[in-house]
Amino acid sequence: MLADFETRIRAQVDFPSPSQVATEIIALARDPEIEMGMVAQAVGRDPAMRAKILRIANSAFYAQRAQARTFGRRSSLSGSTPP
Repeated sequence: MLADFETRIRAQVDFPSPSQVATEIIALARDPEIEMGMVAQAVGRDPAMRAKILRIANSAFYAQRAQARTFGRRSSLSGSTPP
């Protein structure tokens, strides 16, 4: 009975495919030699993702003296250098 329930649930779940940029970032994350500049370039091509990251970066949890207005600025505030 549990197996039947699991099969029905799996048939109902239809997750959206990740964006091309998200797929690229996942691939970059698997590379042990990754540079932050490559991630910044990828994120820079997706306005929605860039806005979400900036919103999180500027939140109270990651509070900085200077507000990050661009992803490159956020990278530099965190100690990484943009491309």
